[in-house]
Amino acid sequence: MKFYIDEANVASIQTIFKLGIFSGITTNPTILKNNGGSPLQTIKSLLEKFEGDVFVQCTSEDVSDIVKEGKALNSLEPKKVILKIPFYPDGIRAAKTLVDKGIRVTLTGIHTFSQTVVSSVVGVDYIAPYVNRMENGGISIETVLKMQKFLEDEKSKTKIIAASFKNLQQLEKVMSYNVYAVTAPVALYKLLFENALTEKAIRNFNSDWKQIDKKEWVI
Repeated sequence: MKFYIDEANVASIQTIFKLGIFSGITTNPTILKNNGGSPLQTIKSLLEKFEGDVFVQCTSEDVSDIVKEGKALNSLEPKKVILKIPFYPDGIRAAKTLVDKGIRVTLTGIHTFSQTVVSSVVGVDYIAPYVNRMENGGISIETVLKMQKFLEDEKSKTKIIAASFKNLQQLEKVMSYNVYAVTAPVALYKLLFENALTEKAIRNFNSDWKQIDKKEWVI
């Protein structure tokens, strides 16, 4: 499984990216708006400062403009940029055109099993199910498990990068489905790394170690 960071603030990302477990960063227009400043400069900064993939969403609305924008975004750094395109008719058509040109594409805003099937037929590299929004819309989170099983059974090239998490319970449940990747904001990952029982065990280890009189050791 891979972990991605779902935000664009460089200083915030740096607080946990140094752990060495993250495969890149995912963004969208909302994330770029909340970050402030120039969206293009933000993307360039993320590409420069962090290893791994950077997911960037096309903002155009018709097929020809999405394809044009997608090519331009991909050219920023083809080995690192992965496009995101919302799932709707023109988006699907543009995604198919870009995939046929060898450009990596994610269909985003996925909420249903049938959208997963269509995305697999299109041949995109990734889909991004919106977990919290699914639950808010009355769609069971277990739909993600159905998506995963279908893609595995079909031996599809399309992989799941689950997004839109609002709590640790959602994140852990989707992780148990063995999806390809999850993406979440820094604050949620920090909750993942905090556990009262683990912290207590560490305090006990440290206390016991300090009580050893003859501490001959390697360092």
